Amino acid sequence: MTNRQIGIAKAILDVLHDWDGGQGHEITIHADASLKFRVMIPKNEFDEIFRELNSRGCFIGVPTEFKGTLWSLSDTGKKVRQEMA
Repeated sequence: MTNRQIGIAKAILDVLHDWDGGQGHEITIHADASLKFRVMIPKNEFDEIFRELNSRGCFIGVPTEFKGTLWSLSDTGKKVRQEMA
């Protein structure tokens, strides 16, 4: 990962950590991560990094009946976040 990608990944993980076990949709995570990153993260770049983190087991996804998936930080995600600090 480039330094920019690492920064975006850290912003995503920080958002979920700040929610303290709360869950959110990808669109909300994207918006909050962009605020933490201090510039709007392009959707394609966010999606790529989100998929990468998800493939590493950083998230827990809970499908909802009508509105997609709610995401929260897994124990693995907490460890990856700490390693990025």
